[in-house]
Amino acid sequence: MVFNPIAIASIIPALIAVVLGILTSVERFGMRSRIFSLFVLTIFVWTAAETAILTSQTLSAMNAWLTVQFLAIPTVPVMWLLVVMQYTGRSNFITRRNVILLLVMPLITFLLVCTNSWHHLFYSSIGIDTSGPFPLQVLSHGPLYWVHTAYSYSLVAVSIVLLWQGFLNRHSLYRSQAVILLLIVLVVIATNAVYVFGAFPLA
Repeated sequence: MVFNPIAIASIIPALIAVVLGILTSVERFGMRSRIFSLFVLTIFVWTAAETAILTSQTLSAMNAWLTVQFLAIPTVPVMWLLVVMQYTGRSNFITRRNVILLLVMPLITFLLVCTNSWHHLFYSSIGIDTSGPFPLQVLSHGPLYWVHTAYSYSLVAVSIVLLWQGFLNRHSLYRSQAVILLLIVLVVIATNAVYVFGAFPLA
């Protein structure tokens, strides 16, 4: 393992999201919420695996942690949407059937990552850049990566619409909470968009 300062930058937005989410959600539906707990867990797995990737020195180790990371990456938007539904009073839509349907694409995505070496449709290539002070994983996105990205961003877009409706329809206390939740999703999605569209060679 080697220290990589980018690892710190990758953790900060998610930590902000988790802290703000806890502060916002405790009063609204309590930490006993299984949905919120799963959301926090997926954020933790994502950032922990990202940190492991950024501090690994071999491509095989990076690839192993990338697979672990994709247990969480495609699941985070689903969990976030469910949290928002619960917060905005749409718990009646959170049925077993609907949750399973929402999780079909994350499951397919995880399987594609696990089998990528056979088809290269998710990542067309995975390499390592050792030219800098610390090794970095270099990912070239395949066509199915963009299907996963479109699905994830669509769920985030739906959550933003629901939060905006909640902001318009609730009294001042819940409006402030809706603003905090909107800030959470905007910070995380902006950070992820920077990575996805090539500023850093991360997942």
